[in-house]
Amino acid sequence: MSAFFENLGITIIVDVGKQLVLAIPRAIQNWRFRRFFGSDAVTGDRIFGVLDPVTHPLLPQNNRYVKLFGGRRQDQPLVGPTNVLGICSVRVASYASALFGRFRPSHKPLAFVIDYDVDVKWDASFICFGSSDSNLKTFDIESLSQQKFYSIAFDSSGKRVFRVGNREFEFSEKHDYGILLRMRNPHHPEHALFVCAGLGEWGTSGAAYLLFHNWSSLYWKHGNADFCKVIRVANRSDETAEEVFSIP
Repeated sequence: MSAFFENLGITIIVDVGKQLVLAIPRAIQNWRFRRFFGSDAVTGDRIFGVLDPVTHPLLPQNNRYVKLFGGRRQDQPLVGPTNVLGICSVRVASYASALFGRFRPSHKPLAFVIDYDVDVKWDASFICFGSSDSNLKTFDIESLSQQKFYSIAFDSSGKRVFRVGNREFEFSEKHDYGILLRMRNPHHPEHALFVCAGLGEWGTSGAAYLLFHNWSSLYWKHGNADFCKVIRVANRSDETAEEVFSIP
């Protein structure tokens, strides 16, 4: 009988040891994730993905949209809602959800909001998708006195460009450019502010793709320090996203 209890004790100790071996790396990874994305990244409620709806100017009683059916049936005019999100929003939300789903409980996924809902809110971490031309929260972050990394402007020919350091980056036929910004929330330092902003939609989703697929390597390089990166992406291919310039 004593041998039985002795073996049972050894089994329990081994099982507990295995659980600890698995739990410690997970705890370290969660800690890094919170340091990078903000204090509420794993279990808290104060972290949001911020999307950028646009408003159609026609009155509600007019047809504002057309669904194209490629000749399989007649194209269908739609009244539709006044505020809509672009296809880019589907891509960035899928990238963010896939990553945060690995760290957050299933009953508390990453919350997505539209920019109007958080335009005066700062007590949280915000991951903004879209440039200041389309996302009000990006505009707010870009306008912070602490945000000295980049600006969006017009060049001498009237094209929209990102200015980062002493360089300019502009959209081309083959490539879009995006900004990936991470900075500490100056109003609530336990939280972080992120911007994934493109000159076009592929710059936005390319920056988001790089952020959510490479957050760990970004953390190893920068920790929880501020940084701003210029991302180049081939149009229609987020997987080609690559860093081409960085501050610091």
